[in-house]
Amino acid sequence: MSQDPIAREAARWWLDGHDGDRDEHAFEQWRRAEAGLAVLLLCALGLYSRDGSPPAAQVLRTAAGEIRDEALPDGSHVLLSPGSEVHVRVDAQRRQLQLQRGQAWFKVSADAHRPFQVHTPHGTVTALGTAFDLAVQDGHRTPRRRAGG
Repeated sequence: MSQDPIAREAARWWLDGHDGDRDEHAFEQWRRAEAGLAVLLLCALGLYSRDGSPPAAQVLRTAAGEIRDEALPDGSHVLLSPGSEVHVRVDAQRRQLQLQRGQAWFKVSADAHRPFQVHTPHGTVTALGTAFDLAVQDGHRTPRRRAGG
């Protein structure tokens, strides 16, 4: 007989007249345990990815000659000038926008726990509750605050 412990165990199992019903029962228990573990892993992964990832961005665009006024979920408003694009992410933890191109006027709802941030290729404007105009044209960012917003 082989000196390999695994081979010896396999031979002993075979020679002892393995019990097919017992083997199938053991296999079924392992299969159930494996399936349960897979379900737990998928649930944990789903919870992690839901809490850890930012919300999907809503893309707002205007064509040439088009003006668009959009209310955001937090009560703020965005007025897009023609040929503009802004990506919006607003949820319970954050209010982040990315002005890609063009010009937009923002009327920001007050929320001290979630600053309203507008990112541009050249910097970020942060507001807690005001109104301001922001333009990204020819590679330059031009913020203007409007009083009484």
